[in-house]
Amino acid sequence: MLSPIIKKKITGRYRQEVKYPKQCEALASAMNAVCGNKISASTLKRLWGFTKASEGQPRIWTLDIIAEYVGYKSWEELQNDIAGNKVSKNKRIESVDCSLLKPGKRFTVMFGKVAFIKIEYKAKNWFTVLDAHKVALKAGDEVQIEKMQLDFPVLIKKMKRSGTLTTALIIGGVTGITEITDGETEKVNAQKQSNGLLNATKQ
Repeated sequence: MLSPIIKKKITGRYRQEVKYPKQCEALASAMNAVCGNKISASTLKRLWGFTKASEGQPRIWTLDIIAEYVGYKSWEELQNDIAGNKVSKNKRIESVDCSLLKPGKRFTVMFGKVAFIKIEYKAKNWFTVLDAHKVALKAGDEVQIEKMQLDFPVLIKKMKRSGTLTTALIIGGVTGITEITDGETEKVNAQKQSNGLLNATKQ
């Protein structure tokens, strides 16, 4: 299902809320007229959450059509629209500009309730995957990411697995990123828990 931010951008361009499955027919026609590329009503129904989504992620060309409809050249450009590390009042990380990171910086990135990746920054937008669950990555993979933004998928521009370089990959194309956690915060919490256990043992 598309994230609320993407839905808002689409309905803002469409100038009408999409509340019912039958409205996807007219929305598909409007998008096809603007973009010149066909996106089906059934695809929009799945992405809107009206019908059950398939197991795989949306194709990149589908996401590019959506991006084009809301005024971007590509899905990647849409993702890169907002730059910088933004933190809300409750310290939640909203976005990460990877070009500003220092080597060794770690993040846990959630996609929904169970899917996640744990990554460590190396250099030049490259990360090492430390752990992953329910995504098309595994520990040891090296991935190139320019930016991470809440409610948006992660666009991996390049990936290295066992020395083999692969092309672009999208993680979280349906849910988008639901949470970004600073790895340093996790380390501190883990250390506190460990110290608590040690103190309890000593007592």
